[in-house]
Amino acid sequence: MGSEDVSSPWHFRELNLFPRVVFAIGAVLFVVTLIARDSALSFLGLSLVFGGLGWNLLGDGLRARPKWKSGIVQGLIALGCAAFCFYVFQHRYYSGDLPYFLQRFGPNNR
Repeated sequence: MGSEDVSSPWHFRELNLFPRVVFAIGAVLFVVTLIARDSALSFLGLSLVFGGLGWNLLGDGLRARPKWKSGIVQGLIALGCAAFCFYVFQHRYYSGDLPYFLQRFGPNNR
């Protein structure tokens, strides 16, 4: 059995250069801010990770012949997740609090 028959868990190398750089920066930022307990920058790191993956999936889906419809859909979902995480980052960074719909409900949070 050759090495080409083995399913590799290292899918990072399958990303194109730009999405790989964006993914790596986002992953490092996410891990570092989890240790530093800064939730605003954690959401920025997540948005970069989702953005890099979404960009790559969308690009691969559009370049494939015939079109890779599931890749396009997955890319759009990942870019939507990136936009949502960036919105939460922006709101948390500028207002100092999570958006209203993400806050806990309870007697202490009214």
